[in-house]
Parts: sequence; structure tokens; C-alpha cells
Amino acid sequence: MKRRSKTHKINLTFNNILYCSSIIVFVVFFSVTMWGKGGLLELMELKEKRNNIRQTNQTHLKENLFYIEEINKLKTSRYIEQRARTDLGLVRANEIVFFIR
Repeated sequence: MKRRSKTHKINLTFNNILYCSSIIVFVVFFSVTMWGKGGLLELMELKEKRNNIRQTNQTHLKENLFYIEEINKLKTSRYIEQRARTDLGLVRANEIVFFIR
């Protein structure tokens, strides 16, 4: 009986080289797509920042609308009088104010 040697030969055919190189290209492409500049991780961070900015803008928009409405109300003398009475406690002449506690 003949004994076979335990050395393995790598068969370097064109097909094997093509398969290995395509796998390497795929791994490199995937790595660049995930972690490279402008990759998916950076895209996710930018989307989160965009959502935070949109939420902040919505808050500022609501505040601006409130202030615009307040400015328009302050253009009427009736509202100014109401604010002076409630906020500053002002009264008209010959008027008596009762504070109930």
C-alpha cells in the first residue's frame, strides 16, 4: 500500500482566481459602503440630525405663530385694556376692586 503525502496542492485555475477576486471585491465594496465616507452609518446620523432639526423648527414655528397672534391682538385697545387689568391690576376712575381670598 502506498501512503499519500499530507501536502495539499492549491489548484490555481482561472475559475478559482475569479471566485476569490470577486469575493474580495464584494467585501471591499461592502466595507466602503458601510464605513466609508458618505456610507450608511453617516447617512443614519444625518437622518437623525435632520429629524431633530425638523422637530426644533416645528417648535419655533408654533412659538412664532403665538407671537404673531399676540401682536395682532395688541393692536386692539380692548385687548390692551384687558391685559392691563389682569396683569397690572389697573382700575378705571370711580371703580372699586374687590379681592376675595
